[in-house]
Amino acid sequence: MNEAQLDKVQPLTINRDQQTQFLRRLFLFCLPMVVVTLPALLILRVTGEALCDIDQVVKQLPVKEYLIGFAYNEQNYPYLKFATMAAGRKAKVLTLGSSRVLSFRQEMFSTSFYNAGYTIQTAGDFQRFLQLLPEDQHPEVLVIGLDQWMFNTQWCSQAAKSADSKWTVNPSVDVRSAVRRIPKVYTDSLRGRIPIGSVLSQRTDGVVCFGLNAVVNEKGFRNDGSFDYGQQIQQLLKRDPRVSDFEFSETLARVEHGRDRFQFGDTPDTSTLKDVRQLLTFCREHEIHCVAFLPPFADRVYAAMLESRQHSYLVKLPLVLKELFKDSDAEYYDFSSMKLFGSSDKEAIDGFHAGEVAYLKILKAMVNNGSRLSAYCDLKRIETDLNATLNSYEVYPD
Repeated sequence: MNEAQLDKVQPLTINRDQQTQFLRRLFLFCLPMVVVTLPALLILRVTGEALCDIDQVVKQLPVKEYLIGFAYNEQNYPYLKFATMAAGRKAKVLTLGSSRVLSFRQEMFSTSFYNAGYTIQTAGDFQRFLQLLPEDQHPEVLVIGLDQWMFNTQWCSQAAKSADSKWTVNPSVDVRSAVRRIPKVYTDSLRGRIPIGSVLSQRTDGVVCFGLNAVVNEKGFRNDGSFDYGQQIQQLLKRDPRVSDFEFSETLARVEHGRDRFQFGDTPDTSTLKDVRQLLTFCREHEIHCVAFLPPFADRVYAAMLESRQHSYLVKLPLVLKELFKDSDAEYYDFSSMKLFGSSDKEAIDGFHAGEVAYLKILKAMVNNGSRLSAYCDLKRIETDLNATLNSYEVYPD
């Protein structure tokens, strides 16, 4: 088209009536989508499950008591933990690992403490997490849970390496994530998993619930980073067959079929052992005392793995780690089975998680074995607390 032709092109004009008609049609077109999506989005927003900024919660943690539990957005947790520490949560004792360290609580220690569990997937993540933290936020004592599957070559080959953004980028402000959760909200509502009464009610004890799991199931992270299993504990006490991993059935199926962290394996992974050596070097150079342990499986689960002879790396792992830690001032403990620290399956939440009663016994076993943690907790108080537990899983009232 030449310039003469362009001069003849008349601009499109829309009068007020046409504009009004267009907007009316657009509104009618969008109305069904709004009607369908708005209730679900309101539930996500009111409960804090989505469309709420975690940074605002982090700012309130020093002055308000929270229970933070997401049902659909668990990817928020690593950022929550990292942001809490980066914002100035100084802890002399820091626990770091997967969900299997979450039963350590502030009440178990006589000094500042924070539980940064649910942040680590592979052994290489430990050092990278610490390197991202400001140095003045490094702890005096670092307690790490070395999940056994971290040393399973088959599992390692399938585990993706964590990007720094997992800890440093706030995922809670992603609107697209909220929109993707809409079908799940309706599905769970129809199944009775999201009672409207729970969504609209508030706890009377002053605890602010943030996230659907916290609001509906009283399940989530406390201010100290430890995990409250909420209504799941009551289900366990009642022997409710609907509870997750009832009688360890789900975990035992994983063991049998060699899947979901329970892949078969013969020899501890050499690259993981290298990562642990590098972590110990990093801790020594930064004057961080490291206390490492293999977290417990339920005795029944651990016995099934050994009896299968398909998980023989577990037999070799304790000795390999003992040799690795031998020339280091760091501590290492094997608590792969509940009975190794005076506990039992009655204190196991599921096939590979134990409650705070078991973890207080782990702390006691460490102190009795000469751990440097003895300077950060009171053995007599630990024994007193163990003699006054609430039930098989809980020590301290919430």
